[in-house]
Amino acid sequence: MQAKYTRYATPLKHFIDRTVFDGPNGCWIWIGTLDPQGYGLFRLYGKRIRAHALAYRLLVSDCPVKPPYTFDHLCRNPSCVNPDHLEVVTIQINCL
Repeated sequence: MQAKYTRYATPLKHFIDRTVFDGPNGCWIWIGTLDPQGYGLFRLYGKRIRAHALAYRLLVSDCPVKPPYTFDHLCRNPSCVNPDHLEVVTIQINCL
């Protein structure tokens, strides 16, 4: 069963409403809920995911990124959801 959207017709519309597209250095800044590390949070069909992961799934590839892979924010801005600023890397590489 898919979640019902009362305010937003689709996850993409919800994503767009929570994003500022003219941030510094080309960043798309998430203005919705943030976790303690500054990463955006989004609820998709009852599951909480990071907003940058949602951006990647909506705009690049619908395949979720799973361990041992993760996203590296090339801009070093955890609230950025611009998929051009994301690189899929191993968790080991991302911790360097």
